[in-house]
Amino acid sequence: MIRVDLVSPGTRGRFRDAATDSTVGAITTAFQDEGFAPNPDSTYEDSSVRRQTAQAYMESVDWTDENHVARALRAMERILEDFEEQYVEKFWSSLARDGYKRDMETGRLEFPSRSLPEGALANLTEASVIRSHLKRIQSAVENDPELAIGSAKELIESTAKLVLNDRDVPFTKDDDLGQLTTRAQESLSLRPNQAGVNSPDGGSGVKRILQMFR
Repeated sequence: MIRVDLVSPGTRGRFRDAATDSTVGAITTAFQDEGFAPNPDSTYEDSSVRRQTAQAYMESVDWTDENHVARALRAMERILEDFEEQYVEKFWSSLARDGYKRDMETGRLEFPSRSLPEGALANLTEASVIRSHLKRIQSAVENDPELAIGSAKELIESTAKLVLNDRDVPFTKDDDLGQLTTRAQESLSLRPNQAGVNSPDGGSGVKRILQMFR
């Protein structure tokens, strides 16, 4: 699966330039409070120690990971929060081009919505792939609820299609999530009206859970 940077190199460069008006202590504290350590092998050279420090910390960020990016952006916001707008305008404009929206009153960032790449669930039978996508959903819950909800829906839909294919049950591209999950449940004898009565509560608990996917 191709992974792309969620914050462009250009935007990161704008932040590095702005960091020259901060202090090494402020940069270090902000990134360390978010769990980052500077890259000890950084080869970036600059006449400004503050820009070097900012670059070393940015090199320890996985810019393809939503959780890493959220933490890094919190550190950046903290460093720039007291700057006059004229000194950080280029950074915020560049971040906006990356798809992020900033509330001018609260300063809160709204993360861009992203869906899973086409074919990302092609190997859904592999447990490790399922865990990977569940981790992606989990990391997006706090910072991008839309992504988490959309990804969860796609995971359920793809799982239902996997079941139907495996059970040789026909379906069409026009079938919605409800229709797909209903047929998948029926093929596995997991419809609410198919739940057994041998469970501790006579099957009522199982039925309630299954009805959530109707």
